[in-house]
Amino acid sequence: MDRGRIIESRKDNLIMAISGKPCCVLGTMVYLVPDDYQQGATVKIMFIHVRAAWLGMFAWGLMSAAALGTLVWRHPLADVAAKTAALR
Repeated sequence: MDRGRIIESRKDNLIMAISGKPCCVLGTMVYLVPDDYQQGATVKIMFIHVRAAWLGMFAWGLMSAAALGTLVWRHPLADVAAKTAALR
């Protein structure tokens, strides 16, 4: 077997292990955390919603900064960064 393919498969396995662990922890938190005494089970939405909101605000800020760099300095990499940060 080719050495490069072995290294690539090991990197893929490592990436899957690293990205799978937070998903398992988040899923376990949602099921094990007790309900809130006022809001009940609806408070568990915060575990996902807050992180998604922060990620969206970070992407928006990155696109804004890249768009500013494109408009002011006409830098070609700033345009690429703005297009990359935007979800399609």
